[in-house]
Amino acid sequence: FFNEYLPQVYERRVSSGIDDMLSTMAAVIVQVNPGDAISYVEELTIMSPYRLDSCHIDATHKVFVLKNERMVDVPRVLVFEPLSTSYMDDLVRLNLLYPLSREKAHARYIGEIFWTEDVKATHKTLESQSVRIYQEGETPNRFFINPNMAFTYPSDFTGNKVGYWDVSAPEIAALNLGETFSLSFEEQARLDKASDWVEGSGVEGLVLGLDHMASRILMGDREQALLEFLSLSPHYFWGAYNIAEQNSSTNVTRNPKVADDKNSPAKVFTANNVPSYLNSIQNLPMPTEDFVRNYGRRMHHMALEVKDGDDGKGEKNVDRVVKL
Repeated sequence: FFNEYLPQVYERRVSSGIDDMLSTMAAVIVQVNPGDAISYVEELTIMSPYRLDSCHIDATHKVFVLKNERMVDVPRVLVFEPLSTSYMDDLVRLNLLYPLSREKAHARYIGEIFWTEDVKATHKTLESQSVRIYQEGETPNRFFINPNMAFTYPSDFTGNKVGYWDVSAPEIAALNLGETFSLSFEEQARLDKASDWVEGSGVEGLVLGLDHMASRILMGDREQALLEFLSLSPHYFWGAYNIAEQNSSTNVTRNPKVADDKNSPAKVFTANNVPSYLNSIQNLPMPTEDFVRNYGRRMHHMALEVKDGDDGKGEKNVDRVVKL
């Protein structure tokens, strides 16, 4: 099935114009629980080169825009924090279906946004291919209804959305993020302290940027998840790693329009090789499907690239960063 449809997906992308319209990743989007945004931004400040660039508020959310201060032409990170614990949308409903994701029902990786040369043409083309795009009145979050952008519904296979941002309106002001606001003195002090800690840590500059994002899905959804994402993005299937001892395979898609994945990170899909309902026959580990059964089909991690090399005394940079 996969091998039959993969070349047809590529051919349709080219013939429909999608391949020419889409280029690199503009942003990744994360939603957190009410009250958690500053703690999450603080964590990103410590663990990544991303730093807060601006704050916005609209009728339903605070939005924090982070930029990689070490690299240009790399995705922004948008952090959404609902204003109320009663906020409800399709992703919150997905979280409520699973036992462990209910504990932070609003917290979830939302998806990626790609630059497009023509958002209206992208919207029209994808809808002609039976892709569901948000329309007016279909979501409480106004961010997803924007003349300069288009967003898919959450994937049935991954729970992730894919967005498209018109290159003709690249300014943050074009994104329906609401009014700008400033952090309180205490909040700003927390972020300043985190940044100062990194500068004195001895590993400043070693963490470079997003390398890939990895979703965990069910075994039966693996091929569909890949073909769907390849239909919606400029990525190509790069290959798969079979990790037999962990009863899983890691399937990698990459953007061939960049020489460095940090300019448009790879998207990875991990699934069991033997599904949970048969695994008692094999008695293999199954960390991937256990995660999905507890949290649902969703993003598992965002991976950051660490600079190659060591400290001159034999300790690798990645080990120094992790140890710290």
